[in-house]
Amino acid sequence: MKLAHAVSLIRGSRMHVNLVTSCVSAKKTSVGRVVGLADTFSKGCGTAKEWLDTLSSNPHEMLPIIDLYKGDHWSIAKNINTIEKVTLWVISAGLGFSHHTKLTRPYDATFNKPNSNFVGNITLNTTTEEPTKNWWALLHGNKNAFRNFVEDNHGQIFIFCASERYLVAIENDLVDLVKEGLFNKENFLIITSKNNINTELFPYILISKEKFSKSEEIKGSMVSLNIRLARYLIQASIKSKKPLRKMIEVYKELELSTQNIFRKKANKLTDSQVMCAISKLPHSSLTSPTSALKALRKEGMSCEQKRFSTLFKLYIETRVLIREKS
Repeated sequence: MKLAHAVSLIRGSRMHVNLVTSCVSAKKTSVGRVVGLADTFSKGCGTAKEWLDTLSSNPHEMLPIIDLYKGDHWSIAKNINTIEKVTLWVISAGLGFSHHTKLTRPYDATFNKPNSNFVGNITLNTTTEEPTKNWWALLHGNKNAFRNFVEDNHGQIFIFCASERYLVAIENDLVDLVKEGLFNKENFLIITSKNNINTELFPYILISKEKFSKSEEIKGSMVSLNIRLARYLIQASIKSKKPLRKMIEVYKELELSTQNIFRKKANKLTDSQVMCAISKLPHSSLTSPTSALKALRKEGMSCEQKRFSTLFKLYIETRVLIREKS
């Protein structure tokens, strides 16, 4: 009995981890049509609150966030949510900051520029220099999206796993909490592939390097590298008395044990150049974003996979519109 009691105490002392990750563009639409940001605002929606109200209307078309998204990134996120002492939270251009059980209609809103539903395209944001930051603030009534969350979960760990675009949108809220001491090196960590964000957040960043995708511990596509790294670090440290410190130790070990990837210098393209390059590809290469990107890379050109998928979709949509008009 004494041993059982000791084990119980050890388990009870384990730190709780809150994983905050970005949403994905791929969504299940079996419950209803996708609600587009641009279309909704063009039909009379005038505020962020009205947009959120639209997503919470028609209950028969709603489902929990955790069941809404699909794809490689999201399957890993759902898997992490099954780990004991871990809770999944989501940041999105459509809903803001949400728990994974929140109900919503399928929607299309994004922080990515080459998209018709980019938040900078709607009238509320067209006059601002920082549309993603402005929209994020409007979604939360111009209040810090995370303050109550952090205060209500005092003593827990907060890991933000997201791309640069999402981190730029939310960085003001994160910086404020760092300045106030609510986020510190004992409870706060960011996992991302790039660090082109506020320099005050640099001490808390772990970079998901391309070479990690070749390691046995993490191997997988670049699209899901951030979340795969997060899962590996969480699994390796969740039972530790100081999980965050353990995560950093495991990360350093991974960095030392993984060989660097050396690539030939490729010709990086602007969005318009990528669209032009797609238009010149043979029809047989346009069956999917993956096949088109492979063909592009064979020509010695370079484009990040997620960015290319967005541009490829835009190219196909534009081509369809041209055909319809003709």
